[in-house]
Amino acid sequence: MERGKDGIPEDKVHPSWSDPYLFRKDGRTFVTFKKVQGMVCEARDKTLTRWKFLGFMDGVAGECPNVFDLGGKFVILRSTHPLSYVTGELVLTDDDIRFEADGPAVPMDFGFGEHPPTDRGVTRGLYGTNTYEDDQGRRILFGWISGFKTGRGWNGCMSLPRILTLDEGNRIIQTPAPELETLRGAHTRLAGIKLDSEFKRIDGAAGDQLEVIAEFVPGTAEAFGLKLRSSRDGRRAITMRYADGTLDAAGTEVPLKLNDEQETLKLRVFLDRSVLEVFVNDGLAAVTRVEYPALEDLDVGVFAENGAATVKSLDVWKMKSIW
Repeated sequence: MERGKDGIPEDKVHPSWSDPYLFRKDGRTFVTFKKVQGMVCEARDKTLTRWKFLGFMDGVAGECPNVFDLGGKFVILRSTHPLSYVTGELVLTDDDIRFEADGPAVPMDFGFGEHPPTDRGVTRGLYGTNTYEDDQGRRILFGWISGFKTGRGWNGCMSLPRILTLDEGNRIIQTPAPELETLRGAHTRLAGIKLDSEFKRIDGAAGDQLEVIAEFVPGTAEAFGLKLRSSRDGRRAITMRYADGTLDAAGTEVPLKLNDEQETLKLRVFLDRSVLEVFVNDGLAAVTRVEYPALEDLDVGVFAENGAATVKSLDVWKMKSIW
């Protein structure tokens, strides 16, 4: 492909053709790129060596745009700050393409922000996604996790694989791939933990490579939540704290109103030393962070502030290596 040829505009195309993403509809194959105002080209042969400019599609923004069919709806997933998506209908004619969005963009993972912490001078979280459909028909997402300390010869790692589905409200649900359960090791389970203005350390659950599923029932407490990589007294920790309609996941705030439909707060957390992936209320929202707690802080605990709350259930697995 070249600018100014095959109908491709000379003045509206990023010269590097970077972040290409292929997608299909009605037996036709298309490609779009980052920061090209949603420009779409269509393949003219099966070897994908001849292309033709088709048009511009609304909704493509940021880097690494992903365009795909999910349960009969088309999704445009964008590496914005933070990661976001729009759902809608992809309308095709022989010589044009149009995306009709259902509504405004929705944050998908809240961990990647525009304002980096001054102590590290880097952004952090999930970015640069790529999705594909596997042989089971599942839509699987991987992303780039950044925010690690500099001078290590590398600049990030891949996220855990996430299975994407749509709920009845056309909201993306992110579910960690069930194959990850094969990495579960020693298991600690507790239920019905009553908290009253206190921090409670969980015996036998310490570690820096963990999978945790915790479900909380709000009570009179002003705030409650989960602490990982905690000191024994709970004063230092990677903290997930819910209060007044907001979940603060290690410093990243997620708007989250509990109501009659969702009366409890459920957190599924994967901790791999410095990497934290948090899935909220069965994957309705997610937060990805890179954290560097003190090496000696390894405990797990739950807490309530200024009142009562109940931990309906708590499961902690020590995670085995994939190698």
